[in-house]
Amino acid sequence: MIKKVIFFKFRDEKQNLIFKEIKDINIDNLMFSTIEITSASDSLKSIDEKAVCFEPVNFPNISLNIQKIKITSCSYETKAKYLFQITTGLKINDSKNIAKGWNLNIDDEMILTDFTSWNKKASEIKNTLSKDFDLSNINKQEQELILNRDLLHSPEQELSVGKKQRLTAEYVVRLLVIKANLNLKQKINGTITAKIIDDNNGEQTITLLIKETMQILQKHSLLPNEITINKDNSVTFNGKAIISRTSESDPRPIFNFLPI
Repeated sequence: MIKKVIFFKFRDEKQNLIFKEIKDINIDNLMFSTIEITSASDSLKSIDEKAVCFEPVNFPNISLNIQKIKITSCSYETKAKYLFQITTGLKINDSKNIAKGWNLNIDDEMILTDFTSWNKKASEIKNTLSKDFDLSNINKQEQELILNRDLLHSPEQELSVGKKQRLTAEYVVRLLVIKANLNLKQKINGTITAKIIDDNNGEQTITLLIKETMQILQKHSLLPNEITINKDNSVTFNGKAIISRTSESDPRPIFNFLPI
C-alpha cells in the first residue's frame, strides 16, 4: 500500500518521472500509542442449561407396584471459559507473537474480562491496554478456568417410583453467557521513508508523514475504512474485537415424579 502512495505522489507531482524501483520502505519512525478500549454496545447476556454427569433418566413405572431405581452418583467441576479474538487487527510487521492459546498478560486480561462482568454495563467501561498488547494477533484465544473442584458430590441413591408414575432425574448446570463487542483505537504518528530508483538508476529518498500518506490514499479513494485522519499529524486505527465468558453455576439435582 505504501508503494501505491509513493507512486501516486510522484505521478501527481512529476508526471515525467519513470519509476524503476521503490525499495527500502522504513516504518521504524512511526510511533504507536497505547490502545484505548471501549465497548461497541452493551454486552449480550443469555442463560442456558445443560445436563451433566449422565444423560437424563426417564423411567416409567407402568406396573401396579412400587419400583425402585438407582440414580448414578454425580461429581462435577464447575468451569468458566473465556474467548477473545481480534476481528479487525493491525499488522505492522512480521510479528512473532501469533501463537494460539491465551497470550494476554495479567493486566490486559483483567481489563478485557472486565467487559464480561454480569453486574456492569459494558458501554460504561473505558480503559487502556498495555504496550505489550499485540494488535496483530488475530488468532482465537481461549482460556478455561476451574471455578470449583468437586463442588457437588452426590452419592448413588435409590428412589421409589410409585405405580403409574414416571420418574425424570438429572443434574443440571446453568450456563451464564456474556459477549461484548469491543472497539480498539490506536493513534499512529511519525514518518515513513523509502528510496526511489528512476529509469537512469538515479536514487532519491522520500519522507512522508503518516497523515500525508493516508491523505494520498484518501484522495485516490483507497483509504481503509479502519483509518481516521486526525486534525494533528496523526491518524487513528480503529480495530475491533470480541470477548465472551461462559460460566457455570453449581449443579443441582432435579427429580420429578409425574403421573402416567
